[in-house]
Amino acid sequence: MIEHKAASTVLAKAAQKVGGRQELAARLGVRSDALEQYIEGTLPVSEDLYLKAVDIVLGDADSPKPM
Repeated sequence: MIEHKAASTVLAKAAQKVGGRQELAARLGVRSDALEQYIEGTLPVSEDLYLKAVDIVLGDADSPKPM
């Protein structure tokens, strides 16, 4: 698992970049209440979710990628 503070910071920045937490939750495919817990540090963030958020922050997720 990813360190809580790092994940929280990246997720918060990704939310700002995409226009809010609701939009980020939709882009990441997670419930908005779960995203809130990830950002608060009360729910551990998987490496996959963290890397998706990093891609958004870095601007590499402007177009959908195949799964």
